[in-house]
Amino acid sequence: MNQPMNQRGNQHGDQWGSQGVGNRDETVYADWGALRIIGPLVAVLVVLGVAGFVGFGLLQSDTDEASSTEQALDPDNNAVSELDSDGPPLDPQQAAEVVLADFVDHLQRGRFDGLTFAFSEPAEAQTDYESITANLGQFSTTVSAEPVMLVDAANATAPLTTSWTLEDGVQFDTAGEVDLVLIGTEWQVDWEPAIVELSLDPGDSFVRERVLPPRAAILGAGDFALVGNRPVVNVGVIPRQAGQIAGLSENLGRLLGIEPGEIQATIAPLPSDSTVPITTRRTDQIDPIRGQLTAIPGVVLEDSTFPLAPGDNFGRALLGRSDEVTAEILEESPELYIPGDIAGRSGLQRLYNERLNGVPGFQIRVDRRFPSAAPPVTTVPLNPDDNQNPDAQNPEDGQNPESETPTEDQPLDPDVVFLSPPVQGTSLNLTIDARFQSAAESALRQTELPSALVAVQVSTGHILALANGPDGAVNNFALTGQYPPGSIFKTVTAYAALEKGVRVSDRVECPETLNVNGREFRNAEGEALGNIGVQRAYVQSCNTAFINLAEVLDPSDFPNTAAKFGIGREYQLGTSSFSGNVPTPGGPVDKAATSFGQGQILVSPLSAAVMAATAAGGTYRPPVLVKEPGAELPADEPLDSGLAADLRQMMRAVVTNGTGRAVAGAQGGQVSGKTGTAEFGNDNPPKAHAWFVGFQGDVAFAVFVEGGEFGGSTAAPIANSFLGQLAG
Repeated sequence: MNQPMNQRGNQHGDQWGSQGVGNRDETVYADWGALRIIGPLVAVLVVLGVAGFVGFGLLQSDTDEASSTEQALDPDNNAVSELDSDGPPLDPQQAAEVVLADFVDHLQRGRFDGLTFAFSEPAEAQTDYESITANLGQFSTTVSAEPVMLVDAANATAPLTTSWTLEDGVQFDTAGEVDLVLIGTEWQVDWEPAIVELSLDPGDSFVRERVLPPRAAILGAGDFALVGNRPVVNVGVIPRQAGQIAGLSENLGRLLGIEPGEIQATIAPLPSDSTVPITTRRTDQIDPIRGQLTAIPGVVLEDSTFPLAPGDNFGRALLGRSDEVTAEILEESPELYIPGDIAGRSGLQRLYNERLNGVPGFQIRVDRRFPSAAPPVTTVPLNPDDNQNPDAQNPEDGQNPESETPTEDQPLDPDVVFLSPPVQGTSLNLTIDARFQSAAESALRQTELPSALVAVQVSTGHILALANGPDGAVNNFALTGQYPPGSIFKTVTAYAALEKGVRVSDRVECPETLNVNGREFRNAEGEALGNIGVQRAYVQSCNTAFINLAEVLDPSDFPNTAAKFGIGREYQLGTSSFSGNVPTPGGPVDKAATSFGQGQILVSPLSAAVMAATAAGGTYRPPVLVKEPGAELPADEPLDSGLAADLRQMMRAVVTNGTGRAVAGAQGGQVSGKTGTAEFGNDNPPKAHAWFVGFQGDVAFAVFVEGGEFGGSTAAPIANSFLGQLAG
């Protein structure tokens, strides 16, 4: 700020021009800028001349006492000081301090009427000040000045600090500097925007802006970013450069797979010289056609990043997606968002919006009238953080862009005069394993019917995959679906009977049909196996045999035993889920239907997978999806070890000798499981869902196909594909 006056004089050409100098061009400003140095010196010489004349008159007088004068020279003969009627005359610095104090008082109030400026009118200073501060809203200030420093006989300067308090209580300081000029016999303030803040130039102003932190990632096993900032390309059009809009729309639509009419309707109502956004696509989708796009006049491509999953359909129903905030989200969180912000619109991305987004900060920035004059922008990278790497497990495919965010000590933009840093969002850590999730989604492509595949780690209860089909689906059948389990529930009934003392070798009748209180029950494929062992009844999935087996059970045994396998329990997953519902049967008919998984029983693919994991490990371990540091889950609850071993023996026999042969040759090791065909609806014959639950090593799983009919022929092959991809 301490620049020579002749270097700053050209900023006052408007004032001098108003006094008849002529046109306000740079030459005129420079000439009068020089006068700002010469003028005060001439004034001093005039004062010296007057003083000499007065001295000569006094010498001619016989009077010993000089008449009172209004002004006198200081001992060094440098400048004129005001005389205090009641005390000694003020020296130049004191005189300047008096003027400065008066100006500080006016500046603090933001009102300059009554002041005299060196090269400006008070109204001009008032207009400048109000323009500088217009975007701050209501505010108050406290201004403090350091002592005046004399530059020379006619110039002085003093640093200022302005403390601002905005309407919402935000406080910050700016550093400025005021120059004073001796005009004639008076010190006067040289009004400049730099009084308010050193970097302000004429025409500049303050703006208050929100500062958003990078949206935090959703991480899975191995800190792989299930949702992270991945490279994208924003495709836009500048209509003025496009020539024929119809032709552009046709070419662009062909390359991007968008209806040309839709593109044309988007472009038409917007200004011709602005960039009209058309679409945002993943970089790997744009790269093959980048050259063709840029060859179209008017098309502009902007590389950027966006919170995305590894693929368009990867975990879509679970993870959801992000996009510009909706009116509903704005209403829910007005303190976090404004129109145009990016937020989660569905799935976990929406449920954990506040956590992932963090808290916006804000900055006070100088809005330059002439931006090109501003210094270049510098960036301050964050410390590397693996949790922000979208492809931590797959570096050969991934991008690792450097995250950047402003800090309080090192603002991103040199024009920022105050920064209240945003609060970084917190990553959401899931148990989902990207490899398992991808394998599950790939396996579900075998059917076009609504479907789900859930995988659970037996030893921990961690959910490794929650896949929905077809193509990722939108509804999260895997987590919240409610379906009759059919014969997979025979796993619960069998264990309940074993607890009552039944052995796997005990005999039970398997007729083709069985009448219970006037209601006829039949086997799924009409088989009649006669008097068979309990294990064979389970392996061949004989409904009538399980009705007979359930005679040893009390009605309450069904919900109680189901709970031992996690069905109907309260899951603490960090999101909504359905764990199943097993009502106590209300009579013989209901009890008969319940015994083989019909009646009023409902499960989800998740709770079916938890049931399989409990059988595999002999212990109920509460399922885990969201990993929270320090969170305590309910204790594991072991089954009877001997009975659990009997149950696993029967599940293994289903694959080797029964309805689950489709996975008998699965890669990765031996598989045990149970098929299920669950009738639903009022058709005659009724439609049926297809189920297969099982385990291989430390991985338990459930496959569900809505309307898939037979578990052995529809669901089990999907499980086989899933396991094969994991082994590969």
